[in-house]
This record gives sequence, structure tokens and C-alpha cells, in this order.
Amino acid sequence: MNLANFIESAIKQIQRGVVDHKSFFRHPFLASSDGQHIFQRIVVMREFNFEKKSIVIFTDSKSQKVTQIVNHPECNLLFWDPRKKLQISIHSIPQIEIDNSRYWMKINDKQKKDYSVTPPPKSAIKAHDDYQFSDQNRFTVVNITFKSMDVLQLSDQGHVRAVHDFENNTQSWVSP
Repeated sequence: MNLANFIESAIKQIQRGVVDHKSFFRHPFLASSDGQHIFQRIVVMREFNFEKKSIVIFTDSKSQKVTQIVNHPECNLLFWDPRKKLQISIHSIPQIEIDNSRYWMKINDKQKKDYSVTPPPKSAIKAHDDYQFSDQNRFTVVNITFKSMDVLQLSDQGHVRAVHDFENNTQSWVSP
């Protein structure tokens, strides 16, 4: 097994998650921190940049993840495909995009409404449907650039694991 091919295959699995709506890699787990606690949630990968090794997600500017990203600009992405028994964990640097207009134009009206819910996400409400949609657009684009990646392939014939450091462009096999 070739190390460079193993790493590149993992990256291509992530890339495929953008175009293949049935791919488990389309919905990674995003972990971020407020400095004291770690928070995890599933996000939808909207774009992948192969050259920059980064993904794009959409969110509401009033969501907890935006505050966490602004105050503690590091996060982790976890991809898991149970059929392939493949896990990819990526240490990342998120950044809020200043100009999100090209993404805004691509989403449909239903999706646009999702970024105008009042009160903002995670606000207390009296009933499950006690919210409205406003004219306020809180659509936010987050670009998440990979710093390092840990790839674990589980197998009955023996697990395989490798790491890749994108900042130094180094990779190595590691013990599973």
C-alpha cells in the first residue's frame, strides 16, 4: 500500500461528498469550542477546494458556531463512512467569508428563509413552532481550511492509519 495514494484517496472521498448526495462524507461532524466546552454538530459540506484543501459550510450568523469560530478559530471535522469503515479526522482553521453573495445566489428561497428565523437559533421559545421568518438575512459562509488529517481505515485484515500535515506537506504511517 502506497502512503501518498492512501492519503489522496481519503481526500477524494471528502471531495466526492460535495457532489454525491448519498455520500456519508456530505455531512461531517464539526467540533468547535467556546474555550471551556466542546460542541459538536452535523453540517452540510457545500463546496470543496482540492488545491487549498478546504471546505465551505453555510450557517446563521447568530448560531453558536459562528461565535465559537470568531473567538476560538480552530475546529475539527470528523467524516465517517460505516460501509467503508473509513474515518477521517481533520484539524482545521475556520474563517467567516466576508462576501457571501455568490453562494446566496445559488440557494433556493426555502433555504434562504432558514437564515432569517426569529428568534435566532437556540433561543428559548414557548412551543415547537413559536418562531417566524423575518426580512433579516443572517446567511453566513464559513470556509474551513485543513491543517492536518488523520485517516483510519478499519479492516478485518488489519487496520491502517496515516496522518498528513498540510502546513508542512508531510505524511506518515502511524499505528492504528
